[in-house]
Amino acid sequence: NIVHNLRAFFTGDQSGQTVARAFEAYIDDAVLRSDHAAVVNYKQHPAAAEAAPDWDHFTPVIYGLGFQRDGEQPELFNRHVSAGISMTCIAYGLAA
Repeated sequence: NIVHNLRAFFTGDQSGQTVARAFEAYIDDAVLRSDHAAVVNYKQHPAAAEAAPDWDHFTPVIYGLGFQRDGEQPELFNRHVSAGISMTCIAYGLAA
């Protein structure tokens, strides 16, 4: 999960939706541009503290960067944000 704010999710706090979508868009864009530095330094984004409050839930996104080969375009799918959770998946190596 790129966005993982369980507090907003379980309380149904829809005000977090704007924050979640902004952070999700930032990370999605960085991944698609292969801007690994932006992903690794995700805490620089103004919404990071709310959208990804615990580093351990965001770290798999960073680990996944290691699967990307030079010149390979990652693919995003299952792009859904609900309150404080996103279910976006990042795939590497799908293109033939």
